[in-house]
Amino acid sequence: MEKKEIDRETFIKSGVDLLVELLKKRKKIYIKEAARELGVSVAVVEEWAYYLEEQEILSIGCDNSKECLFINKPLLLKRK
Repeated sequence: MEKKEIDRETFIKSGVDLLVELLKKRKKIYIKEAARELGVSVAVVEEWAYYLEEQEILSIGCDNSKECLFINKPLLLKRK
């Protein structure tokens, strides 16, 4: 049986996927800003962020007393 090549652009992307893509482009983003850009609530972004932090894909930190997200550098190197 032949293996068919799958076009990655045809995949449906979840909100979590979009958040990771946003972080790969920006390296750092405030949670409120990510929520606004993704069209979801801050609570939803926080839920995604806690899950992604457990998976060591991103880190949650503070910058100028605002909660923000940082992509973990090893992830960027592995997935380029």
